[in-house]
Amino acid sequence: MKVIISQGHGKLHMNETAASLKEKQAGILYITGWLPKNLSPKFVNAIGSMLKKGNLYKLLMQRHPKGLTNEEIASCSFSEFLYWGLLFLTKIKIITYDTAVTTGWVFFGKATKKYITPSTIFHVRSGAGQGGSIQKAKRMGMVVVADHSIAHPHSMANYLRPEYEKFNRTFDLDPNTKFSTLILKDCLDADYIVVNSDFVKDTFIENGFAKEKIKVVYLGVRNDFFYLKDSWEIKTKEIRLLFTGTFGLRKGARIIIEALKILNEKQYNIILDVVGAKEDFKNTNLIDLPLNINFHGPLLQEQLKKFLQESDIYVFPTFAEGCARSAMEAMAAGLPVVTTANCGLPITHGESGIIIPVNDSNALANGIELLINTKELRESIGKKAAALVATNYTWEEYGTQLIDFYKEITSKGV
Repeated sequence: MKVIISQGHGKLHMNETAASLKEKQAGILYITGWLPKNLSPKFVNAIGSMLKKGNLYKLLMQRHPKGLTNEEIASCSFSEFLYWGLLFLTKIKIITYDTAVTTGWVFFGKATKKYITPSTIFHVRSGAGQGGSIQKAKRMGMVVVADHSIAHPHSMANYLRPEYEKFNRTFDLDPNTKFSTLILKDCLDADYIVVNSDFVKDTFIENGFAKEKIKVVYLGVRNDFFYLKDSWEIKTKEIRLLFTGTFGLRKGARIIIEALKILNEKQYNIILDVVGAKEDFKNTNLIDLPLNINFHGPLLQEQLKKFLQESDIYVFPTFAEGCARSAMEAMAAGLPVVTTANCGLPITHGESGIIIPVNDSNALANGIELLINTKELRESIGKKAAALVATNYTWEEYGTQLIDFYKEITSKGV
């Protein structure tokens, strides 16, 4: 079986998809943006300095799938340079951001056409399949699978627009933008859609997609994240909460802050560590000290492990996700998680995590308080969550499920 995987710009999870399939002995061609396979790091980082992108070589090489040779990777470098140029034009207000990203992704789709040769499966990230690439794959008789890893755009709008309006923010995930339309066009044109949670599948069905067209395959977690915690005692005077990812409106920043205020009034001594980027909350009253929040910024995966091991409770009251990988890593580590059903995690409430209603700071505070006061529950949930992920949600299991799905759909024909 030969599979062409089209990643698009940036890094999502498709490099791990390619690596997982290669381990299952599938023939792979992995198409991505710029991957400086044969260039010196100094040269690439010099370009990064001009673009203010830091260690650009390391950033780009994170896209390289483990185990793939250079011959199994197609790098659309010019497409990426054009994309960066278009984004620069948005900063000087020559074109809109929506126009820039849509044009850049369509151009990526056009650039990939020359690499599409007769294969069994064309597995494309939603948004990277236009410009003629899906059409070419279909003409060659391939089964086309679109990979979509977040809730349907119209469901996202339903969940999030009121939260943005609360802070007079422009809702930047509008389903009527050209880019959202492009993403949905890929999903409509594909023969099948692979999503990363039952939650995402449900949002697509709610918006008119046939359930037979949608396959749920949960992403894997790296093995070195399993069972990081070996104690669930609260060892200091402070209770340490952890949030990872972008601390912003979509992921429930307001809900966390309101819950912290409730718990402060009850005299709980809480510190929240935030590992990841932070939205600009300028001109809002969202964060008003003295809340004990430590913003550590984005960290490498190796640095994240210490936080997962030493924190007491993980909080993630998101409005809409696909299946949040950061929260899955917390489960794998054995850290008890409090989140919403819209997180997409495979949690059983009260057993492998605490599920709270969306947009409910009181429920988040209550869930945290319950775990603070019940050491046995923290330990039970942490151990069961770690065992659940280690048993069912590895990259090896992901590859097995994906190969089985490919075999099923190719046997049916299109």
